[in-house]
Amino acid sequence: MSDTLNPLNPDQLELIAGHVLDDLSDTEKQQIGEIWNDAVEAESDSLHLTAASIQMIFDNPPEMPDDLRRIILTDAQAFFAEQRVSPAEHGGETPAATLALPTPKVLRREWVAWLAAAAAILLAVGSWIGNRPSQVTDAVGLRRALVAEASDLIEVAWSPGKTPFPRPVQGDVVWSNEAQEGYMRFVDMPVNDPTQRQYQLWIIDPARDDEPIDGGVFDISSTGELVIPIHAKLKVLQPVAFAITIEKPGGVVVSTQDDLPLLAAVPSTEA
Repeated sequence: MSDTLNPLNPDQLELIAGHVLDDLSDTEKQQIGEIWNDAVEAESDSLHLTAASIQMIFDNPPEMPDDLRRIILTDAQAFFAEQRVSPAEHGGETPAATLALPTPKVLRREWVAWLAAAAAILLAVGSWIGNRPSQVTDAVGLRRALVAEASDLIEVAWSPGKTPFPRPVQGDVVWSNEAQEGYMRFVDMPVNDPTQRQYQLWIIDPARDDEPIDGGVFDISSTGELVIPIHAKLKVLQPVAFAITIEKPGGVVVSTQDDLPLLAAVPSTEA
C-alpha cells in the first residue's frame, strides 16, 4: 500500500475514528497498522481533539444559530449518504441518494469521522465552538450592551414630528453621555432613495450650543426593525431631544427642519 494517504478515504477515516474510540476489532487493528504513517497519525491526533471538543459540547451545549444548524445537518446527511451508496452495489448505476439523518445504528466512529469535518466548518464560520469574540461588532449587540452597562442611560421613544410619516414609525433612541455613544432603533421606517434624499439625526443640546449637533446621515434600506449607530460630530453635554430630518444627499450643516418626521424628547429631570 502506498505510504501517502492524501486525502484519506472514508474507510481509513472510520478506522482512525475507531482507533480514537478504542473499539477496533483485532482485524481492524491489523488493518490500521498496515496503513499507519504520518498522515494517519496527524488525523488521529486531530480526531482526539475533536472527540474531546464533542464531549465538552455535550456537557455544556451552547446555543447554535438556526442557519448554522441547517448547514451542518445538510452536510451530515450528504456524508452518510456517500458512505452507504456506491455504483458497485447497484449494478454500476448510482441510485438517487436518500438524505436521511443517521439512526442510532450508525457507528459512533462514523459520527467522530464526520464531526471532524464539521469542526472545520465551524472554524471557517468564526470558531462557533469556544474562543468566540469577546466584543460584539453589530449595532444590535452594541446597543444591547450599552443598555445593560451604561449607568447614565437616556432612553426615549420616537414620536411624530411636525411633518409626520403617513404611517406610524415605532422605535427609540438610547444615549450615554459618559460613553458618548448611542443608537437609534426604528420599526417600519420608510425606505429612502439615497440618490434623492437621506435621513439626518440632530441632537438638541442647549447646554452646548443653540444649534443642534449633527448626529450623522443615514439610510433605511429595508422595512422591519433596524438599529443605526449615532455619530455625533461634537461632544454631547445634556441632550434634551433627538430629531430626524429628511435632507438632500450627503446631509446639511444647518437644517431648516422643514421636513422633520420624528422627534424623541428627553423628559425633564427637574421637579
